[in-house]
Amino acid sequence: MNDERIPRILALISDSTLLASLRRVAAASDRDLDDAPVPPTRRSWDDAGLVVVDHATATALEAFPRRRGVVLVCSGAAGLPDWQAAASVGAEHVIALPDDEVELLAILGAAAEPDTGEGRVVTVVGGCGGAGASTFAAALAWTAADRDDPNVLLVDGDPYGAGLDVLTGLEDRPGVRWPGLAVEGGRVSARALRDAVPDWAPGLGLLSTD
Repeated sequence: MNDERIPRILALISDSTLLASLRRVAAASDRDLDDAPVPPTRRSWDDAGLVVVDHATATALEAFPRRRGVVLVCSGAAGLPDWQAAASVGAEHVIALPDDEVELLAILGAAAEPDTGEGRVVTVVGGCGGAGASTFAAALAWTAADRDDPNVLLVDGDPYGAGLDVLTGLEDRPGVRWPGLAVEGGRVSARALRDAVPDWAPGLGLLSTD
C-alpha cells in the first residue's frame, strides 16, 4: 500500500520471535513497521497509528503518556505478568501469538482506516426496469469523483441486473466483484475493499455484480 497518509505501526518488540510474527501479520495487512529503540522519541510515540509492545518494552514505557492504539503481544496465552504490563502502558489489546494472528490482522487493518469522521451514502432505486437508475447512479458517481479529493465507490446492488461493469465498460477489467467477496467472519477493511475493486476513473471504484 505504502500510502504516506496511513499512520505507520511503531514496533517496540524485544523478543525476536514475537517480532517475526508481527512482521508476518503486518506484511499480510500491507502495513509498514517502524522499528524503534526503547524508549522511542516522544514524536514517534505520539504520531504512530498503532504501537505494538511486548512485556519487556511495556514495563520500560510506564512513564510515557497514555495514548490510544497500544497493543501488547505475548508468546502463548497471556499470564498475569502480561496483563499487568498491559495495564501499566494502557494497552487496549493483549494478543497471544501465533494463535491470535487473525485478530491482530484485524486490528492492523482497522488502524489503517482513515478517520475522517464524515461520509455520504446516496442510494438510487429505479421504480421499474428501464427507468434509468443504473445510468443515473453511474453519472452521479462520476460527478462526485470529479473533485479535488475524490474517494468514491459505486456499488451495484441489483443481483438481477446486467452488472454496472458492463454499463461502465469494465467487464474485462480485473478486480473483485460481489461473487468474489466472501467474508467468513470479522470485518472488511474499507481501504482493502476499495483497492480490490476495478477503477472506473481516478478516485472512483466499482463493486459490481457478476
